[in-house]
Amino acid sequence: GGRCISKFAFQKNYIEHNASFIAVDGPHEAVVSKTGMVALKMSDVNDISIDDSNFILNTGSPHWVRFGENVQAMDVKQEGSAIRYSDAFKDEGINVNFVEHIDGNRLFMRTYERGVENETFSCGTGVTAASIAANVAIDNQCNHWKIETKGGNLEVKFEQSDLGFSEIYLIGPAEIVFEGQIEL
Repeated sequence: GGRCISKFAFQKNYIEHNASFIAVDGPHEAVVSKTGMVALKMSDVNDISIDDSNFILNTGSPHWVRFGENVQAMDVKQEGSAIRYSDAFKDEGINVNFVEHIDGNRLFMRTYERGVENETFSCGTGVTAASIAANVAIDNQCNHWKIETKGGNLEVKFEQSDLGFSEIYLIGPAEIVFEGQIEL
């Protein structure tokens, strides 16, 4: 959403290339490149819980991340709903991400999103959560992940220290897919 509103503001000439705004999770900055890619600065992540090889972290929204194989064939609605409505998460909800390590710094991810209560084809905070969890689970020296979702390809870059993760950037395209007019 943050990448989309930044790109929209750029296309309508409300901003030149840089944007700053406040979202539910706090302040954000975005840069729209000459090629149309949008780099959105995400909130720092300083707390990651690991429960039975599942990662729980907040990247602006709460996320549960599990790594596995054959994620493409999963019933994301059924499995995600079972976790989202489990005793641990039913009151406030949690977004559920199923992630497959393809190779190197590449991941494939599918997300069950709370509020939507179904699979969404892409989730920026989910991609961010998956990248940080991958850094912990797969390669703690990697600070640049490429994530494939059903909705498209995104990248996440960040810095890691003993205090957590900072300078987190969600990078990808944002395209207008619909225009309309409303008469009042």
